[in-house]
Amino acid sequence: MFFSFKILSLQNKSAETASNDNQFSEEKQKIIRFNNEKYFKRLQNNTSMSTMREKTRVIIFIPSPVSFADRRTFVYQRFLREGWKRSEAIMFFVFGSRTGERLEYEIDVTPVYGEGIEFFISNCRDFGDEFNNPNGTSATTCKVYEAIKYIYRNFEAEFVWRGADDAYLNLKVFFSLIPELPNSRMWLGRQRPLKNIRKRSDTMLKHQPKLQKLFGIEQFPPYMMGIGYAFSWDVVQHIASWHIPPHQTWCEDVMVGMWLNPFQINRIDRPDLLRNRDHLTGSRQKLLLIHYMHSKDWENIDDEGKLSVFEYDELIYEPLL
Repeated sequence: MFFSFKILSLQNKSAETASNDNQFSEEKQKIIRFNNEKYFKRLQNNTSMSTMREKTRVIIFIPSPVSFADRRTFVYQRFLREGWKRSEAIMFFVFGSRTGERLEYEIDVTPVYGEGIEFFISNCRDFGDEFNNPNGTSATTCKVYEAIKYIYRNFEAEFVWRGADDAYLNLKVFFSLIPELPNSRMWLGRQRPLKNIRKRSDTMLKHQPKLQKLFGIEQFPPYMMGIGYAFSWDVVQHIASWHIPPHQTWCEDVMVGMWLNPFQINRIDRPDLLRNRDHLTGSRQKLLLIHYMHSKDWENIDDEGKLSVFEYDELIYEPLL
């Protein structure tokens, strides 16, 4: 319920700002009023969120900084174009509302209300990681943890995807893959094995001595890379039920690996189906997930989710490295 109050507060604040400054269109205000009415009804009926869980097969949540609106537009418009029913798939974005060394400052989240997307606003840092800070928080790590708790309180699903605002997730491929997947203790993605790259500085904790002291290890364990990954529902339930929060001190993909490494979870590594866009060759690529999508790529996905790969002279944004 905590985050329900948080969202309600922000929505009331944004509606007030819209009224005072006349910056919001009538359609945007309708979205805000609808969401406020929904939460008021829940509060007035004194109904537990857990008894109102919306059922669907797949949930896709996407951590994204508030300022990355252009990227979200490509991802969400493609999702809407594919016409999934809410009983099949739900997509929403996750924002942070804080910044500063100690998260002491609020950021302006009101622009996201006009994007026509579903979203969840957390108390996390909105952007950035903190190097070698045992008391710090990574924006995406925090968003993933809070989103998982939010999902478990409000939904019931078979699988949950952590997507990216520069990645295309082909749900047709995923649904066709489901019969082959375990329905419990599953973590599907593209794993980064570490046994042959001990000299890689980004996995060796000697470069972050405060974190090395905190964790008592020399190297981060294997993890599913930030390209995107999926959990079976019981793994979501497992993380959401922790009474003591996990460390959120470094990059999200690495830290989620730290969280789950002690547990008997079946890691399914599919580098053949999860690829970076710039590593693709050929004209027709039908994959489960393509990361680092160029802005013009979204126009070249056909109705089956196949991407025709071209080279472009200009990009609206450069892919993150």
